[in-house]
Amino acid sequence: MSVFAPLKRALAVETDSVARLDPGRVARTEWTQMYIRAREKAFTSSNIVNGWKATGLQPLSPIEVLSKLPETPSRATSTPRTPTRTPDLDTALLCSSPPDGTELRRANTVLRNELARPGELSSTTKRYIERMTRALEMAQSENVTLRKELKA
Repeated sequence: MSVFAPLKRALAVETDSVARLDPGRVARTEWTQMYIRAREKAFTSSNIVNGWKATGLQPLSPIEVLSKLPETPSRATSTPRTPTRTPDLDTALLCSSPPDGTELRRANTVLRNELARPGELSSTTKRYIERMTRALEMAQSENVTLRKELKA
């Protein structure tokens, strides 16, 4: 839970009590006073800390932070092409434990060639990209953690 949901609830309580008495327009100064009271109730240290935790910023978790980012818009639709199976990005590489360096370099070369071709990417290529980005995020998180431990 962060601060904005509790703020919204606290402000609703404040404004509802006034609206029951006078459903007309609320003066700006009166609304500001209600907002200040609601903010004092909502902006507690525990709500602020929980908000930072929920976003993955405290403790720092790059994977959590990146998972909160909106998806990038899909590519503009292009002329469909007959899907071709990319033999070097096979399911064994996609489903197995992390590939060794040679295997990874070979697969990345195939990936770069696929990206250079016009048209839609094959589903195998898309799965490979997803797997590699997840692996990179995990490796980055592990690197951040190890750097902190070394510094300490």
